[in-house]
Amino acid sequence: MGEAERASRVPSETEPRSRASLRAVARSVRAFAARGLQRSLPRRWLVALLARRAPRAATVEVTTACQLRCPLCPTHDRERGTRFLPAASFARLLEGAHRLRTVSFHILGDPALHPELYAFVRACRERGVHTGFSTNGLRLEQQVHEVLDSGLEFLQVAIDGVDEEGYGRYRVGGSLKAVTRGVRALLAERERRGLRTPFVQLQTIMFPYNEAREEEVVSFLESFGADDLRLKRPSYCAEGGGFALTEEAAAFLELAGPDRERLRWSRVGPGAGVRYRDRPVCPQLLRATVLSDGRVVACCMDSTGETAIGDLERATLAEIWRGPRRRGLLEAFLERRLELCEHCDLA
Repeated sequence: MGEAERASRVPSETEPRSRASLRAVARSVRAFAARGLQRSLPRRWLVALLARRAPRAATVEVTTACQLRCPLCPTHDRERGTRFLPAASFARLLEGAHRLRTVSFHILGDPALHPELYAFVRACRERGVHTGFSTNGLRLEQQVHEVLDSGLEFLQVAIDGVDEEGYGRYRVGGSLKAVTRGVRALLAERERRGLRTPFVQLQTIMFPYNEAREEEVVSFLESFGADDLRLKRPSYCAEGGGFALTEEAAAFLELAGPDRERLRWSRVGPGAGVRYRDRPVCPQLLRATVLSDGRVVACCMDSTGETAIGDLERATLAEIWRGPRRRGLLEAFLERRLELCEHCDLA
């Protein structure tokens, strides 16, 4: 589940839990009905319908900047360099997007490094749009009050280790001590204010070297008293998936050794994902995905902009969404010729 998707499921400070449960049931019923309709409509009609349907969710990469050099993350290997989404481009995202309900501020990079991130969050809140993002947590301690004042509804923090040595094997250049201080400070201040948001989820990637310590990992994450914890499988740009592994990434993966296939959490290699998914229309195509340079692309798997259908520096999201290039994108997916989807590993 994406950050913004989870944010939309977190009850507001005034919403009763029973009402939130009813909303969740209603969403499930709508999703089931939509899939049935997508399967029954002729392709031409389906493209026409989807081309006119305004997005209810957006994934926005506000920056490619990051303080870390995690071996499997392609953030620092992109030719785009370091970019920060301009405020004007974000304004054009919101302009005319009347159906927009959730925004997740993350693809590559760390959103907390964008100087106007919380202004973006407040702008969304003023429009009734739910917000969330994932962060390495290194700036969290300094941003506690900004987080809480902004109205952010979901925050996922990466804590990939129970000690500095284990943490530093993947989060190269980071500090577990700094991250844990930030998480504890945020949770303490949230409690002091009597707030229920942001919903805080702590996440650990289960690499081969910490698989035997799973119980210790869970115990460590539970000690913070956050709202949720998540253990995640490693994800990487595999050869054959449009990208070649860097030497650094390949060396890191060797940590798994020949026993990797027997490990519960580790991927067994390229092709582990579900090709084209099991659905008539990939839900990512119904979300608006924006890169930090303002280009609107097919989904969060396209961090290079190969499927760009428009640019927020030149048009509003509403104009791009109903344009001919998006219609062509939908047709390419339905005809199973969208190359990006060939190696998708989203579950």
